[in-house]
Amino acid sequence: SFIDHPSRSRCGRRPKHPERQRSRSLGELLASGTALFSSCQLAAFVCTNRCKFSQPREPRPVVLLPTRSLATMESFHLREVSSSYPIVDGGANCSGGHAAASRFDLSLHDKLASPGARQENSVKRSFDDVTFDTVRNLFRTAALALESELESKCATRHGDDDDILAHCHWIPGRIEVMGKHTDYAGGNSLVCATAGRGMSMVSSFIADSGESDDGGGLKVTIVSVLPCGMEHHAKKTAAPYRIAGRPVVHHTIRIREGNSRAAESQNESSADCLGEESVDWTIYPTAVIHRLHQNFGLLHHIINENHVASQTNASSRHLLIAISSNLPPASGLSTSSAFVTGLFLALDSHLFLTESTAYRRAIGEPDEESTVHNLSTYLGNVENGRDYIRSDFILEGTVQGGVGTFGGSEDHAAILMGRSDELRVLSFCPTRPCFFTDDKEKSALRKHAKSVVRLSPDLIFVVAYSGAKAEKAGGTEGVTDASIGYNSASDLARKAFEAYFAGGDNKGVESTQTLADAIKWERQQLDIAGASPQDECIEARMIRRIKVGVHAMEEQPRDYSTALVRRFEHFYDESEHLVLAAARALSEEALDALGPIVDASHRGAVNMLKNQIEETAWLPLWARGIDDQLQTNPLHVSDCNSQRSKLPPPERSNKSQRIKAIAASAFGAGFGGSCWALVRRHQAEEFARQWLRAYDERFPPKDNGTCVLREFFLVEPGPGAFRV
Repeated sequence: SFIDHPSRSRCGRRPKHPERQRSRSLGELLASGTALFSSCQLAAFVCTNRCKFSQPREPRPVVLLPTRSLATMESFHLREVSSSYPIVDGGANCSGGHAAASRFDLSLHDKLASPGARQENSVKRSFDDVTFDTVRNLFRTAALALESELESKCATRHGDDDDILAHCHWIPGRIEVMGKHTDYAGGNSLVCATAGRGMSMVSSFIADSGESDDGGGLKVTIVSVLPCGMEHHAKKTAAPYRIAGRPVVHHTIRIREGNSRAAESQNESSADCLGEESVDWTIYPTAVIHRLHQNFGLLHHIINENHVASQTNASSRHLLIAISSNLPPASGLSTSSAFVTGLFLALDSHLFLTESTAYRRAIGEPDEESTVHNLSTYLGNVENGRDYIRSDFILEGTVQGGVGTFGGSEDHAAILMGRSDELRVLSFCPTRPCFFTDDKEKSALRKHAKSVVRLSPDLIFVVAYSGAKAEKAGGTEGVTDASIGYNSASDLARKAFEAYFAGGDNKGVESTQTLADAIKWERQQLDIAGASPQDECIEARMIRRIKVGVHAMEEQPRDYSTALVRRFEHFYDESEHLVLAAARALSEEALDALGPIVDASHRGAVNMLKNQIEETAWLPLWARGIDDQLQTNPLHVSDCNSQRSKLPPPERSNKSQRIKAIAASAFGAGFGGSCWALVRRHQAEEFARQWLRAYDERFPPKDNGTCVLREFFLVEPGPGAFRV
């Protein structure tokens, strides 16, 4: 018996034929063995209960797979995902005479495995093992939450528990290495997905009873196990159970026949527990489902899966999606974009949205390289509520907008397109690769250019979560300090473009939509290809037009010109120079040059973009060992979220054994959140301890209800979102 699950009573039911169920699981395992093992390896597994993994292969983002294959991708029995069978020693562990590696374990390990070359490095191999254990535990937690939700809905259950099939998705977070607030203005960014840091989604389609009074249609219930620091979201939507001691929230959205809009339903358990917040985490699933239903008509895509088709008396379908995440809340690691992206992938795996005519016309065919770029652009529009436009095809935004922030598609692109040990250089509006050359003097011909940077195996990121949450949604009436600051930066970029447009002859400029488009147009006017000394001429020309345009704009504050010019200067420096310079330095492994480039980017965020608080302004300086420069080269930190106007004197410490980062910077939306530091792998753990210790000394933790647990952890570029 490969999968020997103990029989458990579920809503008063027990498996009718446990022997038949065990045999079926074995048969399914053998049937799928050709995709996981060679014939010799499968025979060895059967005879010895020991598993040797085949050569790991790099997973492609799920959105690039042909949609026909999505229909035939594996589903797993829910109990198989929720079981706790540890995998050690290369993927198998003998316990009680049974093989520990389940079919789900093997498939997940195959997806997470890094390229074969890294197997030569025992340190990185150990990191892979930790990554697998972490992700596997998240899937188990999500599956347990889904089981508990199903138990709480016994009246709507049909069939045995072992008949429940689940789809499993992994959605990573992302690190914005370079490219602060550039994507929504069409600029460039250097990004990667996070290995072992993200969220697992386990989903199942069931049929509601024919006695249901819902009137038919589709119900989508989101079940989320809250991580530390998110307990306040349980005020209104708490579930009547906990998982591993953590609170769980759930929320249901209904789509009825003949109704073009999705309707929210209050959970019965929380109808009498309205908290002080009028907007919380439910804004995300609500925004996504409303938008997808409006653009694609979710009811048209309901299909009868095997375990649903047998319920001939079902009046409606019920999709349950359980989530477990280890991304720190509001940390700048793109928790919100991961949620939006994962929700789309989970819905698509059940409803086959990517096979619709509207999707193929607007987003693209599954085998087209541009499809994943277009999808990330669309998901960015889902989150910001704006129309998605491709040529003459429009997917309209929702009346109520998105989640309340006007960002771009950088996060969604990084999450979908991530690959192990690689960073990507991307341009936006629309999303596309940004090609650069290792040598600035080289020809810009495509044969010399690339858009992918491979990170040396000797390097790894250390992420410092400051504990200062940068929530962009979920505050009182949906407004938070971070959302105000974020939208202000976005609005200034938009206004700067409008001023540029209004400040001169617009012949030929009509097709430009963003600051990046305007820069490209100016280059064409001066017959400049790529970066050159004449860039100063471009910048000066655009600044003059912005200043002239401000005077032509009505009812603007007196100092508005200064603010718009400063916003443009930051965008120009970051997008046109620093992002590409950092990509070249990493590609050439010119690490001595990388540090000053990233230092300039971080100072620009603090002094020009003004999206940093004291903690995130100081952390990268200490990591680089230049915190003592504060007295001679002070940072002018924005007083957003801060009661002090100046940084305190630098902490004097013994630097003889202090490890310094190769490069370090704040990242993400800002106004709280996290910073990253790039260090040598063998020094990473000790560096993280030193960094946290210094941070605690400079900014002692305060139990004032505004901070959550600080977390400093190691992370490397990992695979993008995928279905197990």
